[in-house]
Amino acid sequence: MSARHVRPARPARPARPAHTVTPRRTHGSLVALLVGLVVFAAAWQVVATWYAGRVDHPEYVMPDLLHAVQHGLPGLSDYYSGRLGGTPPAEGGDATAWMGVLALVDNALVSLGRLVTGLVLGVALGVSLGLLMSWSAPLRAAFGGLANLSRMLPLLALGPLFTLWFGANSVASIVFIVFCVAPIMLMATMTGVERLDRDQVAYARTLGATRRQVWSRIVPRAVVPEVAGSLSVACVLAWSVLLASELWGIQDGIGWMMGQALDFTQVGAVMVIAVGFIVLTFVIVQLLQTGVRRATRWAE
Repeated sequence: MSARHVRPARPARPARPAHTVTPRRTHGSLVALLVGLVVFAAAWQVVATWYAGRVDHPEYVMPDLLHAVQHGLPGLSDYYSGRLGGTPPAEGGDATAWMGVLALVDNALVSLGRLVTGLVLGVALGVSLGLLMSWSAPLRAAFGGLANLSRMLPLLALGPLFTLWFGANSVASIVFIVFCVAPIMLMATMTGVERLDRDQVAYARTLGATRRQVWSRIVPRAVVPEVAGSLSVACVLAWSVLLASELWGIQDGIGWMMGQALDFTQVGAVMVIAVGFIVLTFVIVQLLQTGVRRATRWAE
């Protein structure tokens, strides 16, 4: 073969550094959320227009977007406590859009405090029990079935029971969140232990590590990726059960606001609360995923 037919070799691509982490599509998730909100708003407006020509008071069934903004947002001011400044309508103030924003932020902060507390306690309890049950065969045999059964319970229907047991306060919401989140994290931890590389454990034992050292230093670190993957699911579930618990007698929080608005047929206010809830949930999940990526960067 002549030299002119020989193709020059392509230069090899530089290897990606071991510490390089593939960027996530946070921007894409935000775009998808915005697109989803736009599509939902457009569909709502179409149906609201259809209702407007067929019922006498469409604002009590499905108000159009303009009516929801003009009346729904100021209507939220009735649920403002005054903690963030200003004079709420209950104390002689005016029902304005700004008061509605303050009411939404005020109650969102209350719900967020309950969520974070319950989520942290639920994760800590679930991971601890998961490690303990994986370490002890008798405990796994005794309580493994109960842990699986707890995941099949109709969780949202249990909200009134926790209010009955602990009272209409934050304790009921937090305990309810812990009850729902802990089984998810427990099963994720046990799954992580089952998928643990046995060669890694054997290598540690050859270096002189005792069984207690393996379970206190190697196993917890090894199950972090599996546990981190379940955090987003646990967070979304925690939001859902939090709203369910706040519907039963508690006098503040986003769920309480939504329940009050539904009782007085303030559909526009319900729309505003729902949009605020969606945005808040998205922000919390994104922050959680960012923290998880940084904490588990060593495993990628």
